[in-house]
Amino acid sequence: MKFKKVLALFLTVAMLLSFSTMFVSANTRSVSYPQSWVNVGESIQLTVSGVTSVSWATDNSNVAIVSATGKVTGVSRGTATITTNCQYANGNSETFTTYITVYDNRGIVNGEEYYIFNSLISSGDSLPIVLVGGTTNGASLYLSPNMEETDYQWRLTQQSTGKYTIEYVAASNKGMYANTTNNNVTLNTLGSSKTQFELQRVNTADHSGEYLIRYNSSYVAASPSSRICYLTQTLSDQCYWTLARADKGNARMVITEHMVSSNTYPVSEFENVFESSDLGYNAYHSVNPTAYNAYQYLQSDDILIITGEGQAGYIKLENTSGGTTGYIRANSSVLGLSGNVYTIDNPSAPIDLSSVRCVLYLSDYSGNTSNGANLVDVTYEQGAHFVLGWTEEIDPSEIAIWLDTFIDCIQASLTIKVAIECADEAIERGNSSPVYKKGDDKQYLRLS
Repeated sequence: MKFKKVLALFLTVAMLLSFSTMFVSANTRSVSYPQSWVNVGESIQLTVSGVTSVSWATDNSNVAIVSATGKVTGVSRGTATITTNCQYANGNSETFTTYITVYDNRGIVNGEEYYIFNSLISSGDSLPIVLVGGTTNGASLYLSPNMEETDYQWRLTQQSTGKYTIEYVAASNKGMYANTTNNNVTLNTLGSSKTQFELQRVNTADHSGEYLIRYNSSYVAASPSSRICYLTQTLSDQCYWTLARADKGNARMVITEHMVSSNTYPVSEFENVFESSDLGYNAYHSVNPTAYNAYQYLQSDDILIITGEGQAGYIKLENTSGGTTGYIRANSSVLGLSGNVYTIDNPSAPIDLSSVRCVLYLSDYSGNTSNGANLVDVTYEQGAHFVLGWTEEIDPSEIAIWLDTFIDCIQASLTIKVAIECADEAIERGNSSPVYKKGDDKQYLRLS
């Protein structure tokens, strides 16, 4: 009898140890991921090993989505909880939660130099009020109307935290510094955690495409009276900033094939308008978009202008047969084209248009994508600072006049907004011009 009791005790202990081992084994697993944040439109991969099966879910698909393989993609600014449900070979199951912060930094080219100016404050002339840093630690940041191209540039560099250092190029290793003691913004040597800011692109009607510069719960703002920068927890018009790349890219006009063959308005007229401009960019044009890779144009050019004519030559986004990649191309039923112009709407591999400051679709229709979105929206969402498309038929001669006036205004260092108003007036449409636009029309395309 005593032997049986001992045996029963032994078996009980063995079972408990077995269950304990199973439990510990299940809980020694963990989800690994490269970082706890992701940018809008970008992805990180979550992984877990030693499982029989795994499933993933997000608590907020408006902020972040997760694929069946654990790839998390940022959708909009915010925080999402990703749940990982694991099934183990021993029959146990376990659930992990991962918190992912999504930053909306679209339009920012990491490591590039920018002019930063507060769009609320006007200098009274054609140039913006530009953020200036000084040269010594503790110097207040202020805004000056005296634009000097090489002195007022800031380098924006995303750190491992997902936030940015904002380095003043004219002062080596010094950058924007948030002093919470007296809520001012000064220049200090880089390295402190206080030098890291979140750059948040906003989409409100009055500030579309502009940015908030955030330090924790505070915003960097500019005082209209003193033109000194300060920190505030109250969001106002003084907290919005326009960013314009200091390094100019290219200006390119792509003319659809149908426009080239137009007998009423030869393409040479558009060439003359474009080539006679002096934007300070490398300006050139392409006559037949099917002969060039416009996908690369969008990734490398600063200004892209696409023209079309009437219902016959509109630019439309379509899917290839049996494919998942979207393309923009001229109307194939009219042009007889089978070639694709460029990729722009591919949810599985979105392209980055952060280097593009201005896209003009000067056709009669701003275009519909294969998933029902608008071409202007798609281009803007992927990082372009400003996008415009006409929504009704425009005579080719009016396009040339509009474009000529627009370029003249840019050469005079006027904002995109003013250039559009002048161009509309030039063809006697005024503010009633049927345009659909998204983004920061307070951008200056010519800053020197």
